Amino acid sequence: MAFLLGAFLGLVLGVAVVMAFARLENTRAEQRRELAATVSSFSKLTVEDLRKLIPLELYPSWVSFTQKQNLNG
Repeated sequence: MAFLLGAFLGLVLGVAVVMAFARLENTRAEQRRELAATVSSFSKLTVEDLRKLIPLELYPSWVSFTQKQNLNG
């Protein structure tokens, strides 16, 4: 009787662990899809779009624009 109870509990716990792992992986995959969509939208921004979003004085010192880009603004 103890063997059957142990086997049943082991089976239930095993299925629970597998289901929890699958749910965790699905949640993680959804977060990665959302992050990829965000990165994709940022990669499509042009210099003009960035200038509209962020004032020039807030750019880091290592960001530089070419003379042609400076004349357009």
